[in-house]
Amino acid sequence: MSVNAIGTKPQPRLLPDGAHQFPGGRELHPLTSSAFHGALLQQLRMHDRAAEINLGVMTSATISNTILPLALIFCCLGFSSGCQSTHNRDSKVVEQSRVTSPNGQLDAVFLQDFYGGAVGGGVESDVYIVRKGAPVKMDSARKILQADPFTGVKLVWKQDHLLQIQYDVAHIEQFHNLWGLHEVEDVGSTGERDFEVEIRLAPSAGDFSALTPDGSYRRAY
Repeated sequence: MSVNAIGTKPQPRLLPDGAHQFPGGRELHPLTSSAFHGALLQQLRMHDRAAEINLGVMTSATISNTILPLALIFCCLGFSSGCQSTHNRDSKVVEQSRVTSPNGQLDAVFLQDFYGGAVGGGVESDVYIVRKGAPVKMDSARKILQADPFTGVKLVWKQDHLLQIQYDVAHIEQFHNLWGLHEVEDVGSTGERDFEVEIRLAPSAGDFSALTPDGSYRRAY
C-alpha cells in the first residue's frame, strides 16, 4: 500500500451499506453488514438452483432407466401372449367328422377352425389321428394335413394301416403321409408298441383339385 506525502496510510471510506472502500475501489463487507448477507444469500440461491438442476437430471435419468425396461417387458409379454398358439385367436373350432379304424383302436378326425369373424376371417381345415374317443390336443398334436380351402372331405379307412382322405377342391399347405402312435403316447423304449398308418390323398376330380386347365384357381364355395 502506498504512503501519502506526510507518511500516513490512507484511510478506507465508509459506505452507506456498512462496507469499507479502500483506495483502488476494493470493498470489504463486515460479517454483520447487509451487503455481506445479500451476497451470501445470492450464493446460497445459486447453489440451490444448481442442486435442483442436478436433481432434475438425475430424476429424468432414473425415470428413463425405469420406464424403458418396463415398456420392453410389457411389449414382450404382449408379443408372447399373441404367439402361444394359432388357435388362441378369435376362432371357433368345429369337429366335422370322426371315423374309427377297422380295428377299433384309432380315430381319424377332421376339424375346421373358423377364425377372424365375417370380415377378414377364414377357415383352416385340419386332419388328425388320435386314439379312439380321445380329444385332439391342437397345441401339441401333429396334424397330418392342413388345407384352405378344403371341400368335399371324406375320411375312409381302407385298412388298419391305410387312411384315405378324399376331397374335391383343396389347397394343401401341410401334409404327412405317415403317422405313428408314438406321436400321441409312449410306445416303449424301443418302439415295440408303435403302430403306423399311411395316409393317401384321393382327389375326386380326375385331373385338377386346386387349379383349372387354364391355370386359374378352382372355385371352392
